[in-house]
Amino acid sequence: MLPSRGLRWQARLDMEVLHEDNVFESLTAQQADNSSRLSVHFKTASNLSTCQKLHLTYQGGLEGHQKYSRENRFIQHASLGYTLSPFKNVMVGLYTQDRWRKFFQEDRGYHWIKPDIYLQVVLPYGWIIRGTSSLAWVRYFGTDWFDFNSRSDGLTLIWHRSSKFQIFSGYFTELMKFERTAYGYDYMTPEGNFLPKNEKQRNLVRHLSFGFEWMGWLLCRMKASYEWQFSNSYGYEYEQPVLELMLVKLMPWSLTMRFYGRYQNKQYLDSLDPFQISPYIESEENTRFLCDLIRDFPAGRSLRLRAGWYRNESPFRNLYYEKTMFSIGFSQTF
Repeated sequence: MLPSRGLRWQARLDMEVLHEDNVFESLTAQQADNSSRLSVHFKTASNLSTCQKLHLTYQGGLEGHQKYSRENRFIQHASLGYTLSPFKNVMVGLYTQDRWRKFFQEDRGYHWIKPDIYLQVVLPYGWIIRGTSSLAWVRYFGTDWFDFNSRSDGLTLIWHRSSKFQIFSGYFTELMKFERTAYGYDYMTPEGNFLPKNEKQRNLVRHLSFGFEWMGWLLCRMKASYEWQFSNSYGYEYEQPVLELMLVKLMPWSLTMRFYGRYQNKQYLDSLDPFQISPYIESEENTRFLCDLIRDFPAGRSLRLRAGWYRNESPFRNLYYEKTMFSIGFSQTF
């Protein structure tokens, strides 16, 4: 962060070359391809007064593929935040995110906007309590079948046992309101039939989590959570446990080793055959393991090697695809 008349800013240029063995995220007939990414990152922050802060971040870039140009895309993510501390140990914040992804040759992509408001109170004996409330709007290009609005509320409790160890837990709910009609299911016919309801689809997500973070000879962060989704449309209800682990180790010669792992076991609450539950371009990342080796150089330069393995749910529920990825990236910070 460079100071300039009370304004702090930082810029970074990233270049990355990747190889993945399943570029279309396909269940069968996987196709490998090489791709390149070029992106810029910019963030700035300013102290408006002793109790007010403002910050802005932007990340945007291009991804081009060697063989399959229809996967070429543009991605950008911007955020704007404002914090106010009206009293000692009390903070109120407003935070808005805007994400946009668009494929060049096809009418695929999405636009996602999410404003948040939160209240954080620091209590005696190392306790912190934080309440959040958010809205979100998601619109897909080429189809409105998966468009939705949502409202989410959550509460997080953090205990700083020491400067090196903290425990946290959280609970949040999200109500997703889709534009499409909700459907029931007719068990009376041998083949089964979907029956439209006189209402729009609504999904309610409940999420409970617990974890800890320890910073000693390495940084270790572990989080266990459980999630339930309820819906008025048949085939969308599920429950799933999730386990996440992150390890970061500083090494000699300005090297950093970083590992991230996430295991998820989603179980749907009915035996319906697979059908499409999400658009192709927004398949969620479920189980994945990533390993980074980062070498820092003088003058703000760094080099990163990454290996990753993914097992994600396809757009069709209960059907999973796998892919591996290797990349080398270079960053220049200004």
